[in-house]
Amino acid sequence: MKRLSVLFLLFLSCVKLNAQLIQKSELEKFNWFTDNYTKSFYKSDTISLITISDPPLSHFFELNRRAIELECNDTNNVTEIKFKSKNKLDISDHDINSGMVTTLVGKWSWRFNLKTQIITFYFKGKLKSSFMVKDRFTKSMIWKFNFSNEEEVDTYHLLILTLVRLKT
Repeated sequence: MKRLSVLFLLFLSCVKLNAQLIQKSELEKFNWFTDNYTKSFYKSDTISLITISDPPLSHFFELNRRAIELECNDTNNVTEIKFKSKNKLDISDHDINSGMVTTLVGKWSWRFNLKTQIITFYFKGKLKSSFMVKDRFTKSMIWKFNFSNEEEVDTYHLLILTLVRLKT
């Protein structure tokens, strides 16, 4: 009976851990962004991928997405990552001061291993970088704006993934 209890507790802890993992469909469902003030997406050992996870998003939100992302990111430069079906990927860097959006010319792709929680990025068919999902948490963000002489407030929910770069 003691062994059965231990196995049951072990099973419950595994189920709880798996419930916190990211699914491939969640990566594809949202537009993600990360701080890129110092080109951190391309260099840092640890990055945070952030998305605003409030479906359905209003037309107002879509028009102001970049402003909301910038406020969420302390008005720093961002790299936007769009995981697409069939392992296609769009990555673009947004420079806040100049208003420039840059992308590397070439084909990006990605792979995701659900079991190991490893996201791998390829550029022109060559391995660019790999990250392991280490943490997943949610956070609320209150966005205040004034377009009609009255202050309005929206609350958005952020899904944040902490990724650790793997040596390639």
